[in-house]
Amino acid sequence: MTGSVEHGLNSGYIWFVLCLSGTRNAAHWTSRTEVNHVKRDSRVTAYIRGRAPFARPILTRLRAVIHDAEPAIEESIRWGMPTFLYRGKIVCGLGAFKAHCALWFRDGNSVVGAKPGVGMGHFGRLTSVDGLPPAATIAGYVRKATTRIDETAVPGRAAAQARRTARA
Repeated sequence: MTGSVEHGLNSGYIWFVLCLSGTRNAAHWTSRTEVNHVKRDSRVTAYIRGRAPFARPILTRLRAVIHDAEPAIEESIRWGMPTFLYRGKIVCGLGAFKAHCALWFRDGNSVVGAKPGVGMGHFGRLTSVDGLPPAATIAGYVRKATTRIDETAVPGRAAAQARRTARA
């Protein structure tokens, strides 16, 4: 991750403790249980702040729901938009446009189902916080997407390990 990382309320104290221990690298904060705060990329924060006033609360709410659904999610900017990663794989992303926002999922047809005919994402054109799907619905899709990543990652690793062992 190339952007800086923001943390919650006690981040100054945690940063101070890490500096004293000689561990100042943000890459050290790979586990939420270690710091108990969600990793936030400052570039995503800047993206949200730079959008139209109608879009900011929508993007902020979606960001919070995604992080609440899966603590191991990390943020990045891909294709100029906020993207959420789990174990290095894309889970979903957000976009803000002139008059609407979008939430999309990687392999969305498998996770969410067929896209509506309107807008970029899997939920159509999102124009207000009131028009968002319920948080539990979005969280369920995030968990479904991360479960799919877990299910596809484990067999691949096991097969690669078996090939390495066979060569030796």
